[in-house]
Amino acid sequence: MSDKSTEWERRRSRFNHDWLKNRFLVEVGSFENSLSGKGYSVKKALNTLRDVMEQWLEQRKRLGGIIRDFENSMSPATLMDLPPLKNMDDATRRWLKPLIHQLCWKGRGNEIRKDAAEEALMRANKKYELLLVELSATDAEQDIELLERVAREMQTEFQSLAEAIQRLPSKVIV
Repeated sequence: MSDKSTEWERRRSRFNHDWLKNRFLVEVGSFENSLSGKGYSVKKALNTLRDVMEQWLEQRKRLGGIIRDFENSMSPATLMDLPPLKNMDDATRRWLKPLIHQLCWKGRGNEIRKDAAEEALMRANKKYELLLVELSATDAEQDIELLERVAREMQTEFQSLAEAIQRLPSKVIV
């Protein structure tokens, strides 16, 4: 794999596995579970939910960059930057690199997967914005059903996002 593709996969993995699945979704699930348990503090649970939601502001920028860099980093044309192909004369590399990209990238579903990830990010952002307004517009601390619904909706939308990111190839496919 090329340095570009290795670094891209590392960024994707850190975001999707380390942050989204193992931190964000776990915390949202814990929040939802705490609402149904005895002896919970709604105020504390709500503060936890707000903290989790605040993390999304930074992370969505990170994910936008990962999706934006997908094609450039995971194109088979990146293999032209590795030996022995990088030793090819410059004139040949100039015309061969875009041809390899065109032939190997298109028709393999990469555009569809990238579009699906962008769409999932847009839906997650939209859901985030709606839930934020809802939480601040009501006396959420008094409305356990609202809090449970918010947690469920976040869990569903962000799980879909994780699945869309997971479908992006983890290696250069030729």
